Amino acid sequence: MIEVEKKVFLEKKQLDYIENNATFINKKVFRDTYYDDEKYSLTLQNYWLRKRENRFELKRGITKRNEKIDRFEEIVDDEEIKSILNLTQDQSLENGLRLSKLLPFCSFETVRTKYKIDNIFIDIDHAQFENLQYMLAEFEIMVSLKEDIKKAEKRVEDFMISLNMDYNKTVLGKLIFFLKEKRKEHFDALVKNNVIKTDC
Repeated sequence: MIEVEKKVFLEKKQLDYIENNATFINKKVFRDTYYDDEKYSLTLQNYWLRKRENRFELKRGITKRNEKIDRFEEIVDDEEIKSILNLTQDQSLENGLRLSKLLPFCSFETVRTKYKIDNIFIDIDHAQFENLQYMLAEFEIMVSLKEDIKKAEKRVEDFMISLNMDYNKTVLGKLIFFLKEKRKEHFDALVKNNVIKTDC
């Protein structure tokens, strides 16, 4: 599946609108642990490998036509992840990561409240790092075909306009916020290599 998503900050009136008009799906707490090596080999390729609770997920960035919208292919099969990362096939994914020196570099807890309006999923996240907190929302549409991406991007843009939101504003994701605040060298490497673009 392909995620088309836009990270945003919600004002109170926008949050109220969502709470009053969207369909509540669930509220849950989970922990994400992200992996990379000392050279940032994964994240410099726009590969984001995490373990969410007990399951590994690889989010692989897709070239963007629209710099304001993020697109990721999400892979959740361990064997496929091992193949993409060129890890030893006869080892478990966790052991393969360890042998390749792909180790945890960030772990944090998120309280997520999920809503849906039409085909747009809305995640409102409160992230808790060691001594940092961060709140943001994501508007997300899932598509299975690349030719549907442009239509999904337009749907997200139209939804933001309906809420009087600034579509052009850049909002950092949770992990990127952490890197900017606590791992500046890693953050700067991602900016230098055009993995992330920020006006924050």
